[in-house]
Amino acid sequence: MSNTLLKLSDLTLERGDRLLFEQFSLRLHAGEIVQLGGANGAGKTSLMRSLVGLLFPQQATYSWQGHEVQSAHVYSDEVLYLGHKPAVRFQLTPLENLRWYANLQSTQVNSSTDEDLISALCALGLSGHEDEPCSQLSAGQKRRVGLARMAISRAKLWVLDEPFTAVDVHGVKILSQWIEKFAREGGTVLFTTHQKIEFDGQQPRVVDLDKPGSVESS
Repeated sequence: MSNTLLKLSDLTLERGDRLLFEQFSLRLHAGEIVQLGGANGAGKTSLMRSLVGLLFPQQATYSWQGHEVQSAHVYSDEVLYLGHKPAVRFQLTPLENLRWYANLQSTQVNSSTDEDLISALCALGLSGHEDEPCSQLSAGQKRRVGLARMAISRAKLWVLDEPFTAVDVHGVKILSQWIEKFAREGGTVLFTTHQKIEFDGQQPRVVDLDKPGSVESS
């Protein structure tokens, strides 16, 4: 597969006294969906956080769209990262949280309207909670507020750590459809999950950290 969006080479990463990665390499291509696998403790979350600039490896070489860059921070504006925490402001409502995120992307053409934001929230089962402070929502509802960013994101790369957790069957289907649509439009998705996810079209390329031979893709 051509058209490499992000290439990570020679990653060496230690957490505490443990060596997680040594001379590790990974390529992510435009328009592909990649599922990151491996046992608990294999380093999936640490790898994702290294890719988005939230962890600082002892060594790594990054190439973004064919150009070597000094760190992941150079392309961080082009990445949507959703980790284990909900990443919402609890004092704001779900609609206000999405407005804030949309405003970060206001330089992009066709910025999202309130109708777009409400539609994204309703798709994930948050109808009727749009104007309720997030502090009053359940943990699962807070997480879905953060996940709704996927519907309005203008990023080129989505890095999603267990996005299907605390989401019902309908929500899982909606998220899967968003992921497939994003990839069809040329976006790149890297995600982890402990669930069996069914995609209607493109099936993910699986990169299993427990199987080194599955990692590098030229």
